[in-house]
Amino acid sequence: MSEKKRVTGQYSSLVGIHRAVPIILFAVAVFTMFCFITQDIGIFGPALSTVFLGLFSYGAYAIPLLIGLHAIFYPSDIHEKRVASRVIFSLIAITFISALSYSITSWNAEIAFTPVEFFQSGQNSVGGGFIGGVIGFCLMKVFGRVGVVIIAAAILAI
Repeated sequence: MSEKKRVTGQYSSLVGIHRAVPIILFAVAVFTMFCFITQDIGIFGPALSTVFLGLFSYGAYAIPLLIGLHAIFYPSDIHEKRVASRVIFSLIAITFISALSYSITSWNAEIAFTPVEFFQSGQNSVGGGFIGGVIGFCLMKVFGRVGVVIIAAAILAI
């Protein structure tokens, strides 16, 4: 009488499309990482890199890492029903990395609300990109430069 030992774990409990999602997320993370490293990734790669850098500047470099973490933790997130909260946290983290980079790079500069310039400078990895620039500018008006750095560091530490 030989009994087959049943493999248990969170990945083994995934069914259907949920089994493929971690693999797809990992492939997307690797592709996104290569978009920032090399321009020899087809037409879509440089376009994706330009858009992400324009929107988030330095925060864009965290996107492949966070997608990779989503791939790793996807089975447990599905099991614990916390996929949405992890995605929201990732978006907040990218946003505050961008706002922090805007605050630091514009420390001694006279700041002005110029969203188009935020996007253009973000493409060159200067400032916080469009989203980081807009949020960083608003936070700097309310809390000052030092306050933004403290708030962003606290939120990222959480």
